[in-house]
Amino acid sequence: MTDALVDRIYEASLVPEHWPCLLEDLACLSGSVGGVMFATDTGTLTRWTAAATTRQMVVAYTENSDVPPNDRPRFLRRRNYLGFLREIDFLPPGHLDHDPIQLWLRTWGLGWQCGTMIPMPSGELVIMSFDRPYERGPHAASLMPRLDALRPHLARAAMIAARLGLERARTAVATLEALGLPAAVLDGAGRALAVNGLVAGTPEMLTGAYGRLRLNHPPADALLREALGAGWIGGAVRSVALPSSGTRSASIVHVLPLCREAQDVLGGATLVVLTHLKADANIPDAALLPGLFDLTPREADIVVGLAAGHSLHDSAAAAGLTVATARSYLESIFRKTGTHRQGQLVALVKGRSGIQGEARPDPA
Repeated sequence: MTDALVDRIYEASLVPEHWPCLLEDLACLSGSVGGVMFATDTGTLTRWTAAATTRQMVVAYTENSDVPPNDRPRFLRRRNYLGFLREIDFLPPGHLDHDPIQLWLRTWGLGWQCGTMIPMPSGELVIMSFDRPYERGPHAASLMPRLDALRPHLARAAMIAARLGLERARTAVATLEALGLPAAVLDGAGRALAVNGLVAGTPEMLTGAYGRLRLNHPPADALLREALGAGWIGGAVRSVALPSSGTRSASIVHVLPLCREAQDVLGGATLVVLTHLKADANIPDAALLPGLFDLTPREADIVVGLAAGHSLHDSAAAAGLTVATARSYLESIFRKTGTHRQGQLVALVKGRSGIQGEARPDPA
């Protein structure tokens, strides 16, 4: 059984969709009913995969804003133990008496966990955690050596998968450089894993502390951070607009998950590609706007109307919308494009310098 598991561990490092079934078998080995593996540098589950038996629970945890914060990774990291531990082994005495995570797990019929933490070269941590029903009591200490015997193989498999992901990242940015596009691959904290040579000469992209890549426009940079925090989940693609200024032209930063499968926790990262907008007095194409700015078709209609010089009232009428609905769409458009006024929005989509000076109310 152990030899077969070792073989499957290394297979999963190359074929990430094998992880869920492997986690289920490892759960059985430890007297658990399911498990999860996630990569993080903050304790947040941004990239994860889980056994089918606990997947619904993990989805609920990641998507429910009412879930209590989980401080277990912090205590596990503090122990710095190269093996599997039960929560009763690494949490402070009396902590479980008021632990909100255990109370939340009990709503799912669970309540006891064991896990391990594997440091990665990128600075991230890979955490594997296995869940046991509350009614059965804590994991038996005698079962931890079974998982410990496999941990060196799990650690090596994680390193292999991460290395493959890094090579894939380097290939991606090199290919985009040949196409004349500045590009970088970032981890969840915004640190650059791979950057092509065009980024250094791009005023839109700057390197900050700890190797983090940032955009040279605070509202756009805030949108990039938001995309890095949530864009990987579900494989969503985002676009972030940067208006023109005295040192840069208007541009779009496309944010794409760089992963082969949804289960590619260890090789997953985010590809950031910059494209410039050509200054143009023409009205933007409604078919092009959704791809550039993540707009809905109705939002694109509003932008086209405003760019044509129409008021919001007339743009709404042309799109078959009420003014109240159009205003709601406009607020969403502002958020997606990082603009605050209609004049700034029109200047952005036409690739021209934004309007400077006092903010004035835009005509309705």
